[in-house]
Amino acid sequence: MKKGSLRGLTVIEILVGITFFSMLGYFCYTLMAMSSQRSAATTRKNDTLRAVMDISGRLRRDIKWAVEVKIDKNGRSCKMTGIDKSVRAWSYDKKKKTLELPAITDPTRPALYKLARFREFKVWRVKGTCMFKYVVSALPAEVGSGRPSKTDLKYSTTVSGEVCLSRELGVSQNPLWNGE
Repeated sequence: MKKGSLRGLTVIEILVGITFFSMLGYFCYTLMAMSSQRSAATTRKNDTLRAVMDISGRLRRDIKWAVEVKIDKNGRSCKMTGIDKSVRAWSYDKKKKTLELPAITDPTRPALYKLARFREFKVWRVKGTCMFKYVVSALPAEVGSGRPSKTDLKYSTTVSGEVCLSRELGVSQNPLWNGE
């Protein structure tokens, strides 16, 4: 063998190779971590949206069921009375951001909704009609301050109630709250 024919890797080449593969591993790890965080955030937002849709559907059902709806002045609580004189009560605590609503198994008893915290809950009667509107807005799980934000507002919904109460049922047609 000739003296100059043996060639191995120099220290510089080894360092460059280690650096390259280290950076490649770091970028792969970062990509997987970001993907995992994004997936978790999407799951939390979907859970929040599901909670809003659940509450909205239950409130719509109770408004349709009721023959009399009594709303307090600020719209944060309401009592609905059915033909059988049973009462379903909804109330919202703005400070605690909790919603108390009729239990699924026994609608005459209250239950605390624990699957989401709510930024807003309000019910009002549309002025001059027998229609009701309500707004339900839940806080995504990562929002801790409770202040409105762009992510929060995506989960708000306002829907007109579909009941039309009649005078024959002895229900007052006076607006209960000046809402539009």
